[in-house]
Amino acid sequence: MGDFGELVAIDNYGLEKASGGASGYDALRPDGKTVQIKTVYAANQIGFRGQADYLLVIKVESDGSWREIYYDDFAAAMPLSTYSKRDNKRVITLSKLNRKVV
Repeated sequence: MGDFGELVAIDNYGLEKASGGASGYDALRPDGKTVQIKTVYAANQIGFRGQADYLLVIKVESDGSWREIYYDDFAAAMPLSTYSKRDNKRVITLSKLNRKVV
């Protein structure tokens, strides 16, 4: 699902796929800022490691359509997350991201 989300995001947001060795981000914006892309289908949360300039979260529906959940400053999403020691990553529920959208 992640590869599909990256393809959709890169194509629809005018992003450039990051090189294979990129750490903490999946794509670059035209202004050179980094973007971490997360895709959800049935989950109600996302998990992430690392950090980027922007966080883009899209939700894919069963018919293949998709919608943006969040596309904003990565640092603004950090206070909404919690740390999962078990998985060694940060986690944010989609409902918290939806409330953040203005």
